[in-house]
Amino acid sequence: MTEVEKKGIGKAKAGLVVCAVLVVILAVSNVWSYTNLQNQVNQLHTDKTNLESQLDSLNTEYWDLHANYTHENWWHHYYENLTLALKSPKLSMLSVYSGDVRPWLGTPYLHVYGEVWNVGSDTAYNCRLHVILYQGSVVAEDTYVNLGTIFGENKKSVDANIYYNGNALTNRSITPEWTTAP
Repeated sequence: MTEVEKKGIGKAKAGLVVCAVLVVILAVSNVWSYTNLQNQVNQLHTDKTNLESQLDSLNTEYWDLHANYTHENWWHHYYENLTLALKSPKLSMLSVYSGDVRPWLGTPYLHVYGEVWNVGSDTAYNCRLHVILYQGSVVAEDTYVNLGTIFGENKKSVDANIYYNGNALTNRSITPEWTTAP
């Protein structure tokens, strides 16, 4: 074997050693990259599981707060409406009376008297009593008794005669009406 052949074989061996070292380096690098990638995948899976758990916890907390808010909001509106109902004008006729008067000489009438109370704290405007008189199933008279304005927590006296013709009354309806603005 010649010197050139020996050098060629030596270079080939050196090339093979370099290739073998590169293969080992690439194999170690691939194993390291694969292991690192698997660790990242496992970490992402763990992070995803933790985030899903946090999301479930936040959803539960949200719905608990929502239910609590809805409950509290309901009570708030209930008391707000109750307060407004107590303030708003409301006419009471607990001390309003009526009697059918049939004089021997003269026209019969229904005597309506007493006091109409505004039990709310706000003013009631255009107050009136709607009076309907019945003779059996027939309406004998359908009229109004005007009272004007009744301030909050105040009263207005009423003393009115509603005249009608014919037989005695069999029934009557007296209903208060008002507006909340002038």
